[in-house]
This record gives sequence, structure tokens and C-alpha cells, in this order.
Amino acid sequence: MKWLITLTSVAILMSACGKDSAPSSPTNPEGAAALSVDTAVLERIGDASDFETTAAKPYAALGCARGEVEELDVLVCHYADAAAADAAAKSLREFVAGALSGLVRQAGSDLMAIADRKEVDPKGERISRLTRAFAPEP
Repeated sequence: MKWLITLTSVAILMSACGKDSAPSSPTNPEGAAALSVDTAVLERIGDASDFETTAAKPYAALGCARGEVEELDVLVCHYADAAAADAAAKSLREFVAGALSGLVRQAGSDLMAIADRKEVDPKGERISRLTRAFAPEP
């Protein structure tokens, strides 16, 4: 009987402290309240279906997607505005750290980090192509 009371108390506390968003899951680690990266942004870089939602909190973002494009590790994060994206650029540079080469590029309120972890782009041609594709057309 004590375990039932304890279990009920825990359930009540959990619901009282819970968030209004959906619970997290492997496909949506931040819950439904997290804003995802615009599919159009991902399509400029590669096939949007190759990207998966990833944790945005380590990058202080509203939403992030990660995928492999041309054998390069790519992370795209969306922010509230350009100033927030600019302030978070350092956290994406840490994503690139340790790779043969890579970069972080900003386009408005979005940031993209590309890391050549497999050392498949020694001349940076693939990275350059992805960087040009990331920038919105004028």
C-alpha cells in the first residue's frame, strides 16, 4: 500500500513539474515544442530526408538537424534571429573541432557547421560547394 501512495505521489509531482511540450524521443530529442530547421534550408545543401533532428540545447538553438552530405558531417541549427545565431557560432565551431577541415557559416538566423571527419575533402572542394549552396539566393 505504501508503494502505491509513493508511486501516486511521484506521478503527481512529475505532472506538476512537466513541460507543456510533447515528450522527447530519438527522432525529436527536444520534444514537439522545439522548432525544426526549415526543410528548404536543408534542401539547398542536400536531401532533407538525409537529416535527422538532433539535440538543439548544446548549440543554444531552437532546432537542429544533422546529416551526412557528400561524406561530410553537417549540422544545421535555427535560431530566433541573426544575433542569436552569431552568438552561438562558437558552439558550432566546437562541433567542427578535431576534423581534418571544416567551417561554420551563418545565413540569417541559421548556422551550418561542416566537418570533414573522414578526410575525404583535402582540397575543400566539397565544403566550398556546400557553403555556396547554404547561402540563400539573392
